[in-house]
Amino acid sequence: MSQPVSSFIIRFHTANVDPNTLEKMYRIKVTHVQTEHECTFNYLEEAFRYMKVSVDREGKREGV
Repeated sequence: MSQPVSSFIIRFHTANVDPNTLEKMYRIKVTHVQTEHECTFNYLEEAFRYMKVSVDREGKREGV
């Protein structure tokens, strides 16, 4: 029995720079390869949460 595979493409680009702290703010686009579903996030933690939910959902569909 093969294990389900979930693949993601993650793209970062600088959206802005805080003029006070010079901290870069990013736009993070995540594409789930199998479903071609795309989401955009401001924080890496949000992107990871989306990926975890997607992987968990795929596992339930596959019965894993």
